[in-house]
Amino acid sequence: MRALFYPSDPTRLKVWIKKLQDEGFYVDRCNIHQLKCLDVSFYWNRGTIVCDPHHTQQEKGFEAFLVMLHQRGGRTIKIGM
Repeated sequence: MRALFYPSDPTRLKVWIKKLQDEGFYVDRCNIHQLKCLDVSFYWNRGTIVCDPHHTQQEKGFEAFLVMLHQRGGRTIKIGM
């Protein structure tokens, strides 16, 4: 399993990850700069949102990412995570 948090993470990122989890989304930390929920990646250091397969969205930022996840209509919960 990949790490969800890194020692160098800023507080705002930790808060964002917690918010996603609290709203029932399974969060995958693909690398130090990328969060992924459902089929949507969020590159938190730039605010870039990319929907699979590799469609960069005009919207940027965490709030836009969260809205997009809700619009996609799903929450995926992994038990024990």
